[in-house]
Amino acid sequence: MDKSESVLKSDAFTRMSKSGLQEAFSASECELYLGCKRWAAKRCRAAGKQETDEHIRQELGDELIDLIRFPTMTLEEFTDVVACEYVLNKDEMLSVYRSIVKKENVSKFKNKHRLSVITKCLFVRFETVGGSWAYGGAQDGLSLIVSKDCYLSGIDMFLPDVEGSVTGVLELLEGTTVIHTQNVTLRYNKGVEHVLVDLEKCLYLNSRSEYSIRQIMKGSRAFYCASAKTNITMQGVDMTLSDLKVGKSDNGTTSNIGQFYGFALLIHTKK
Repeated sequence: MDKSESVLKSDAFTRMSKSGLQEAFSASECELYLGCKRWAAKRCRAAGKQETDEHIRQELGDELIDLIRFPTMTLEEFTDVVACEYVLNKDEMLSVYRSIVKKENVSKFKNKHRLSVITKCLFVRFETVGGSWAYGGAQDGLSLIVSKDCYLSGIDMFLPDVEGSVTGVLELLEGTTVIHTQNVTLRYNKGVEHVLVDLEKCLYLNSRSEYSIRQIMKGSRAFYCASAKTNITMQGVDMTLSDLKVGKSDNGTTSNIGQFYGFALLIHTKK
């Protein structure tokens, strides 16, 4: 029996209240870190030692520190709760900072969220659909922000409303920087107005950044949003759409009309 099984089968575990279990299972990584610090501080007091960062680190040891998933914290959490102290050493601190900012784990700590599942949600902006949106090589675009960090996995795009196809390039930008480019071909499919186009790679959306989606297409006429929503909420995430901020949407798409049926987001939710 491993140590985690032993804890789950211990008398102390069975004496926890239901609300206590719920709180433990829903704790964030930041709350888990603070709980470990309180545990270590109590050990320090019992041993007659001062509750310094150095002594707390000694009590925790690498065995416990290495189990805390610091890269899954937000930048604000890590800055306000962890980086203001010296429980982590300088190299650990720097590697976690880089992991959070670069969105690529370069630390020794795990960067996968625990006790959560990934839910795929389609944020649909259309309210009514029209036909005969002309494509002649001009640009359609929108800008958006999200209230919670998540991933963009696909864009639901309108198909041609007559026999034929449209081809072009889809771009995604963070601020003014292009972070993804993808060639797209959309073909007429009788009775079908739109299709979800999966991105070649999922794109991380930071709640503190603004993103833009642009397309330049040529070919047949297509369906389009004749009226659309600018605010959509699903699974605790708010998406706010606005007119394109980077470049011109000179083919006519705005936050209220035009292209882009919806957006597929991957959202971390509690089990």
